[in-house]
Amino acid sequence: MLVCRMRGIWFLVATLAVGELAYVAADRWRPVTGGATGLTAEPLMLAGGATLTLDGHRYLYVFAWFAVFVGAVVWLLTTRFGLVLRGLAANEVRLHADGYAATLWLWSAYVVAGAVAAAGGALMVAGRGYVAPSDLGYVVSALALLAAITGLRHPIWACLAAIGIIAVRDIGGNLLTGRGPLMLGAAFVAAAIFLARRRGHGSAQVNP
Repeated sequence: MLVCRMRGIWFLVATLAVGELAYVAADRWRPVTGGATGLTAEPLMLAGGATLTLDGHRYLYVFAWFAVFVGAVVWLLTTRFGLVLRGLAANEVRLHADGYAATLWLWSAYVVAGAVAAAGGALMVAGRGYVAPSDLGYVVSALALLAAITGLRHPIWACLAAIGIIAVRDIGGNLLTGRGPLMLGAAFVAAAIFLARRRGHGSAQVNP
């Protein structure tokens, strides 16, 4: 209930803190998580018993499920659930006045978001073949935050932004001799400037 009452920067701080605490706990719980080195995932096995050992087959498996999840999210956004969430983001007070229980809808949104994140994490492990506590760390949270900022408040655009950000960080970092964190910081600065200009443009349109 307390999480649902948080808004804006306070919710952001709380989620970043929870993620960092989970990272520290996983890093120190070595008998279960393997510590900093993580754990190697079992080979992917299909329903018929076939095992996916080639990298290309694993990537196709991940891409197929990724397409399924994207389609499910797109469909969900067209339902009443998606429309109510857009209404909450635009004007929560008005939805309260219309009789909607905002707390219940927000809890539902958190559950759905958690399910989508869990599915994404499972696909990441399937593609990479291992999982480590660092996947819970601040760097991953920073990437998610940057994707949300550049996604223009739309889940699909946020997903595409996350893919682009990770590609720029990894590919550009390799081309610039391991300067991926530097490029990530530059992307944060660019996103902050973009968001500030976008808000200023919106205010100018409302109050000419």
